[in-house]
Amino acid sequence: MDKLLFSRVMTEFSVEYLGVEANDSDCRVVELFYNFFEDPSEGRPLLSDVDDIGSVQTVTFDLEEFCAAVARLVGDFGLCLRDRPTKVLSHLGLALMVLREMHLRESQPPRTHTITVRFTGVHPQLPLSDLKASMVGKLVSLTGYVVRVSSIQPLVAHAAFECPKCGALARVHFEDGKFAPPERCANTQCRARVFELRRDTAATVFRNALIRWRSKSASLHSWSLLDTGCYTYHASQ
Repeated sequence: MDKLLFSRVMTEFSVEYLGVEANDSDCRVVELFYNFFEDPSEGRPLLSDVDDIGSVQTVTFDLEEFCAAVARLVGDFGLCLRDRPTKVLSHLGLALMVLREMHLRESQPPRTHTITVRFTGVHPQLPLSDLKASMVGKLVSLTGYVVRVSSIQPLVAHAAFECPKCGALARVHFEDGKFAPPERCANTQCRARVFELRRDTAATVFRNALIRWRSKSASLHSWSLLDTGCYTYHASQ
């Protein structure tokens, strides 16, 4: 594996996926999954439906099939995914980004779009009425009929701020789209407290919320903010 290319991908996209700069543990996990996807006897068959790794933006796996293939590397992948979906899906997405750049490095220029990983076949499937507070941040599979949704709205995921005094750049991840500029300069020798937003670096995602949801066996439920984006709930089709 090209270590320089791996480092470049992690540097450019880790904040977008993880919300923070990747640490050594993140890099080890991403490298593990990259090697898994490169192995023709393990992960590569799972990508047989991907026609063009250079243009694909979403890759979907069957959870049971994926767990069986990755069992040698991760003892209980299904449990890890359910308990920490944001982290696991981010690591998988970064691994596919590395795979893409490794395959395209000699023939095409680097791509800037990210790859989103989704899973089908997530069990158990719950009615909306069974959602509990303890499930916040977990991966759940819901059954029912969406009756009404809000309009799709852009959500700022992250952006860079420039210090007007020393020119240092600070990349900031906005949790749930809440705008929060840095409180201090990334340069420890600078004491600036006001920073300029670099609008050209801002990255947005789109989300909407389920306003009403009809259970298959219950009456209409009101649900004011069930996020269908990638930050709160990860919807399985």
